Amino acid sequence: MEESQYRIKIGPQEIVLQFGETLVGRSEECSLCLDDERLSRAHAKLIATESQIGIVDLGSRNGTYVNDVRMRNPVQLNNGDQIRMGQTLMTLYIAGRKARRSKASGRTLGGATLVDMSPPGGEESDVLFRVLQLGRLDEAEKLLKARVANLVRSDPPLLVDHILSRNIQGGMMTMADKSMDPRWIHRLFKLHVTCQWFMTEDTQKRVEQLIRAIGRAGGDGLPTYLTYWAGRTKGLSQSRQFRLARLQDLANRDSQLWSDK
Repeated sequence: MEESQYRIKIGPQEIVLQFGETLVGRSEECSLCLDDERLSRAHAKLIATESQIGIVDLGSRNGTYVNDVRMRNPVQLNNGDQIRMGQTLMTLYIAGRKARRSKASGRTLGGATLVDMSPPGGEESDVLFRVLQLGRLDEAEKLLKARVANLVRSDPPLLVDHILSRNIQGGMMTMADKSMDPRWIHRLFKLHVTCQWFMTEDTQKRVEQLIRAIGRAGGDGLPTYLTYWAGRTKGLSQSRQFRLARLQDLANRDSQLWSDK
């Protein structure tokens, strides 16, 4: 029998679920960590096999709904089913075998990728930037770590200028600015290497300002980024090579600063 492939679509993102159990909730320990304050820390569990997929609510406070019906028992899912948890709506797609759209919604059932749920309305409407504006840096750090984990596991990978990518980059730079902690600059460069991004010009300008303001880049993120792109300069435009040279100059100064101490 041909194996099924299960995909979940949440907002603009699609993720592929692996066979086995996928824990869904707010906790960073969940396989599918969603930035939704109406979710329980461990809200529900998806169970996928080669032939079927089901969902189990884990006693969540606000419940889990399949096709607008609140679950009372484990439910077997079919192609096109809509699952709602808190304010998050996801749609299940099944490929690899003959799939049919579910008409009933109460059938009993006998390592995934993570998703960022930041809203597309800009910084002003996003909970991350609200907590940053309030100076709640510990809370902002937890949100950022969850979003970074979501981002690096996106399938397909997001581009550097995608709204969710820019949201995270902006959050990391704001954290560096407010905390004056150079480790956030280090993490930003590491993220670019992990995602195989070339830093956009506006982001690089802000990063350069932050490095000068803080006094150092912190960690090996900047050298790692430069090393990564040093082996890929063929085909880069002159403007990009010039931007790499600017960063190399900052890296040299950062190295000299530490050698003088």
